[in-house]
Amino acid sequence: MITQIDEIIRVVVVFGGDKKLRPVYFLWKNRKYKILKITYTWISWEGKAKIYHFSALDTNDNLFELCYNSESMVWKLVNVQIEE
Repeated sequence: MITQIDEIIRVVVVFGGDKKLRPVYFLWKNRKYKILKITYTWISWEGKAKIYHFSALDTNDNLFELCYNSESMVWKLVNVQIEE
């Protein structure tokens, strides 16, 4: 089941040589989630702000949607699908 979260989170990212960014892990509710694989990326716009979206799997096959606002420089956890 997908759960909408929409919370600000802290993210560690790697910036590539071609100006791409890739989240490596994030902190949510005092827990560290290591990203095993980015399954999909897309871009949207909120006014002047470019929003980078990432669909990511962690090491437990949980699926997360993370987004980065290029204007405010804030990361959010948008949705979660936890495997049980």
